[in-house]
Amino acid sequence: MKNLRLLAALPLAALALTGCEQFLDVKPKGLVVPQQVTDYELILNSPALTQTFPSALLYMSDDGQDLSLTRQSGTTLANAYFWNPSLDVEQESSPLIWGTAYRSIYNTNVIIGQVLNATDGTPLKRQQVLGEALVMRADLYFNLLTVFAKAYNPATAATDPGVPFVTGIDVTDTAPPRAPVQTVLDTLRQNLLRAAAVLPPTNISRARVTKYVAYGLLARISLYMQDYAGAKRYAESALQAPHKINDYNEFVIPLDSEDPELLWIRQADDVSTIFYLTYSPELLALFEPDDLRPQLLAFDIGTGFAYGRFDYGIHGIGFAEMELIRAEALARAGQAAEALAVLETLREKRIDAGSYEPLEVGTGPEALDAVLLERRRELPFRGTRWQDMKRIDQQKRMPAVQRIGPDGQVLETLAPQSPRYTFEIPARVLRFNPGMVRNNP
Repeated sequence: MKNLRLLAALPLAALALTGCEQFLDVKPKGLVVPQQVTDYELILNSPALTQTFPSALLYMSDDGQDLSLTRQSGTTLANAYFWNPSLDVEQESSPLIWGTAYRSIYNTNVIIGQVLNATDGTPLKRQQVLGEALVMRADLYFNLLTVFAKAYNPATAATDPGVPFVTGIDVTDTAPPRAPVQTVLDTLRQNLLRAAAVLPPTNISRARVTKYVAYGLLARISLYMQDYAGAKRYAESALQAPHKINDYNEFVIPLDSEDPELLWIRQADDVSTIFYLTYSPELLALFEPDDLRPQLLAFDIGTGFAYGRFDYGIHGIGFAEMELIRAEALARAGQAAEALAVLETLREKRIDAGSYEPLEVGTGPEALDAVLLERRRELPFRGTRWQDMKRIDQQKRMPAVQRIGPDGQVLETLAPQSPRYTFEIPARVLRFNPGMVRNNP
């Protein structure tokens, strides 16, 4: 009885309609059961399904540094920052990333399992709300996979353990075993295609889902799976949405809700994180002198340069990312000239117009290197870097990453092909599910 409940550490907030923080041992008194389409849309609009980006992902990547952290800090964020084998070593608190993700997955499962029985709304509207929940759930599961499972490897994905794929809302059910990475990712793509077929082209806000968002997430997941033809196809479908790439030569940073370059807004589960992480010196060194991105988006906080977008909706999907996915797919298909042409349409809007010059890059493997470098410059702190590090490392293209202390000393190194690219299943989960397959037995 306890397994599923404690797998997700589910509080009643998972229903987004109450404030109770007790575990779901029994049906709580006063529970509001959704019945109308508007009830399910309230869940979609709730923080439980709009503030779903796990900010700890930013601490894992090589985008940022936090000079206040040491190996002895003992916090979950320090464990993420120094790539310790386990994010959570104690068993009492809801586990980092895992707990919040499964609570939000519970919300999506409420919608997916029940909205078609709503007492109002047209059949199409009910299908569209279900489609939104499928997309949100896919995003949550994809983030979980990139933390708690090995990077996708076509040769081993069918047997590499992924994460438990929970689809029900009965907390007395036994927790399912970890589904294989291949199975989870295939299921996510199937769900996203199902959603794209019914979702509308526009929605009430960019925090809600459209068919273009479904295609954007399909592109991201396909890139991770090394399905470059699929990634290109889905990115091009997402790019059919009305949008523009902002020209930083004439750019004043808009609110996220008004930014024509953002397709889908996702807020972080902890919006304060961005004030503690600063650009890593290695990342800053990658920008050309006349690149406008650090000039517009980085600001000095005394201990370094922090990322300067304050609406916190940057962790979703943007159209520049879609262009970069298209460019990478072209480069990997040997269409280097076409890839570089896509890259230049982005770069000319990011480099000072008075000194902009096209890249002097060959049309061989150098084109892919140029695309990956531009992706690194364009997407820091957006939430995709840890996924990129894992997939690039799996392809043996990722260099060692170092954590440098205030005095310049090397505090930790994440070596290529390190098992620490995969974090252990949380201690709390293993306590109540002792038979669950571990990553580091």
